[in-house]
Amino acid sequence: MGHFQTTPERRRYYRIDDSTILSFKVIPAGQVTRAIGRFREGLPEYFSLAANFAVSDVSMSEILGRIRSEQPLVATYLDAVDRKLKLLAHLVMALDNDLATSPTQNVNLSGGGIAFDVDQEILIGSILEIKLILFPEYTGILTYGTIVQSSKNNASSGAPWRVAVNFSSIRESDRDLIIRHVLHQQATWLRRRQLDD
Repeated sequence: MGHFQTTPERRRYYRIDDSTILSFKVIPAGQVTRAIGRFREGLPEYFSLAANFAVSDVSMSEILGRIRSEQPLVATYLDAVDRKLKLLAHLVMALDNDLATSPTQNVNLSGGGIAFDVDQEILIGSILEIKLILFPEYTGILTYGTIVQSSKNNASSGAPWRVAVNFSSIRESDRDLIIRHVLHQQATWLRRRQLDD
């Protein structure tokens, strides 16, 4: 079982504008304790499979580096097996009905939370269950968050409301995946910008 962060921290996170697949549902007040309790007991394996692979990649990278230098053929084989497992994890995650029909959505993302547009007002203080797929890694993140801001969008926006959500219950390994994703996307953006200058 992963370590969970359930209280807001004072540290700040880098934020990026990103495109993700996002699915959410408001948790009724009477079901919050039960839903978060189930979440802490363990994530649905089908959805967290790719995220668990990504976490294990970090811990295995040093070992794989040594294998590459000592046994290049074995390392090539292990890389092929890893690609197959990741494809399988992506396929299993794609079977999630909530996400299979969800288009990509523009969001503002950080390790501490997410902001996105919605079709109707959601009250400040509401608890959301959020399923998020990060690209290009295709990593699934399941978290619970608290609405901290809900405001009307301007007329040119695609949806009438914008919400900001603080992640209130998230596995620390998933937060780390989001932070790595944000830093990677920032680095990619900076490289593109330097090439354009």
